Amino acid sequence: MMPKNYLALEKKFEQLNNINNIKAMLHWDSATMMPDGGASERSKQLAYLESLSHTLLISDELQELLMQNEENQNNLDDWQKANVEVIKHLVCHARAIPKKLVETFSKASSAYEMQWRSAKAQNDFKSFSKLFKEVLNISKDIARCKAELFEFKHVYDGLLDQFDRGCTSEKIDNIFAELYQFLPNFIEEVKEHQNKLPKLLSISGHYSDEKQFLLGKQCMQSLGFDFNHGRIDISNHPFCGGIPGDTRITTRYDANNFISSLLAVVHETGHALYQNNLPTKYRSQPVGAAYSLAIHESQSLFLEMQIASSKEFITFFHPYIIDILELDENKPEFSVDNIFRHITHVKSSLIRVEADEVTYPAHIMLRYKLEKAMIEGALTVDELPEAWNDEMYKLLGIKATNYKDGCMQDIHWPSGLIGYFPTYSLGAIIAAQLGATIATKLGNIGDYIIRGDFITPLTWLKDNIHSYGSKYNSGRLVENATGNPISTSYYIDYLRKKYLS
Repeated sequence: MMPKNYLALEKKFEQLNNINNIKAMLHWDSATMMPDGGASERSKQLAYLESLSHTLLISDELQELLMQNEENQNNLDDWQKANVEVIKHLVCHARAIPKKLVETFSKASSAYEMQWRSAKAQNDFKSFSKLFKEVLNISKDIARCKAELFEFKHVYDGLLDQFDRGCTSEKIDNIFAELYQFLPNFIEEVKEHQNKLPKLLSISGHYSDEKQFLLGKQCMQSLGFDFNHGRIDISNHPFCGGIPGDTRITTRYDANNFISSLLAVVHETGHALYQNNLPTKYRSQPVGAAYSLAIHESQSLFLEMQIASSKEFITFFHPYIIDILELDENKPEFSVDNIFRHITHVKSSLIRVEADEVTYPAHIMLRYKLEKAMIEGALTVDELPEAWNDEMYKLLGIKATNYKDGCMQDIHWPSGLIGYFPTYSLGAIIAAQLGATIATKLGNIGDYIIRGDFITPLTWLKDNIHSYGSKYNSGRLVENATGNPISTSYYIDYLRKKYLS
């Protein structure tokens, strides 16, 4: 029989789960359906829910239940023990932050997200910097609270831990040092290799939102997305939201380029499939959630890069592209080879979400370096545009000529998501390691992709990653699945084979 104290603990987190689910739906609505005039009231609603969940997390009653379950785990199974451990982390970190600070952060981040859209559209750095300074200062206070209590070596680690529990800037520094050593020369090597190939034919044209929507929806269906438990909409910035069992993804459309929207849809579908495949039995408990955003990103990037950016996928999906977009399949620019070369074409670009797979890590390393410096007090918001361009030039040899294509381009900073960016590169590294393991276990993944069999590789991911939720930390989860610790070597090998063979 399950101990009464443990059942009481689960009940508390069922309440918290319901609150978090409501917040998730309100965030989705804010980005997709809500009129601009609703921003003020919405920020109050979200701040109230954030305060409510924080109050539950730091309550003496919950603390007492947690202590009782920690002291008596004899009658708990492995999942329940893991749940207690995850709950302990959540409670300890929540108690590190004063309630007033939580409310202030929630109000500021939700309100400023809306203001960022307007400031970006007008290239208004003055307005952006004013709102970002406040979010940054609140984020610094949160980071300091955590760093002091948990004795983190760096203040920034208090924010990094929110997105990948147990991750430190020291770990990220070591990983990025390896990428810094590899990337610059490799980028030039790939560009040199591509210059020897036949001229790339333009696929620029007018692709209506309606046709791109149908193309994206067909792609989602092919990959196994269940529209009885999710939907797709348009937003300023593609994202995956909603809740397990009711997943909401969004994209945006470029009338001149159908590829960017298609890959964004695939990326968010990767998040959605992971979210919907998390263990149903523990859906209302912390142990049933994704362990970290690094793991989440590994699933979206596996689908986007390992599967949809392969020539085998373009071969499989080509008839849909031709049919839905009403293209002339006899024109060489719409051939499988030319579309694939567009997807894998490497060039230095200013916009992160439009960057190719090879240069993308440079965008992440830049943001990591700058946000860490701002949190640690080594860089101010006023100094940000110049520092941005200096770092962009070092990494990719280009500079932004305006603010909206530079330091104002991302939603993350005004939304308070400082510490999120490194998870993108960690996710890409993990995705490559998972891809290499799948090839060893199941054979050439391209053979499955070309015939539209996505079930086989995705079932492997479900069995080895999705189904474990937060039972294991990121490192152990990957090592259990692949037999080796997380390593950049798989990622580097993957890029070399794909772009230089």
